Amino acid sequence: MKLEPKFKINKSDRLYITDDYFSNGHWIVARNSIQKRIDCPVSKQLQQLLCLRNGAYYDGPTGFPKEYSGDITRVIPKRDEYLPIIDTPAGVKFVGNAIHAYYFFIQKIDEETREDQSFQIYVDPSYVPLIRLGYGFAKSKLDPILILKEQDINSDLVGAVMPMRF
Repeated sequence: MKLEPKFKINKSDRLYITDDYFSNGHWIVARNSIQKRIDCPVSKQLQQLLCLRNGAYYDGPTGFPKEYSGDITRVIPKRDEYLPIIDTPAGVKFVGNAIHAYYFFIQKIDEETREDQSFQIYVDPSYVPLIRLGYGFAKSKLDPILILKEQDINSDLVGAVMPMRF
């Protein structure tokens, strides 16, 4: 049985669109990263947003947007202390027979004390493909996962995904 996570924008999703970003409050993706990546399934889902007007869509990507003046970039963290993650999940958390979350393992060793501070970060199954748009970086199990264009922490931002909290 292959457990391949799929990204999907639902008709009930709340979406925020600006000149620079798309977001639903749990993830944010830079508009220019989608325009350049037409080769992956996530891009095809997000490309439908490219032609929409800026604003807030409260019932998925349909109808006319409501004016929105909030700052959707507030979920983008500073890059201090972020570590690279592998884009392939380390495991799956089930609730009953359904997949509840995918998790990534981040190895972190304190340089001074040599103490192992490794952690797992859980992600909603439908957001895992967003991490594959670039290179993932994590700071802790509660901070947003950064998605960057290259494996360099200073490279261009592709997006960010909020982890699940347990």
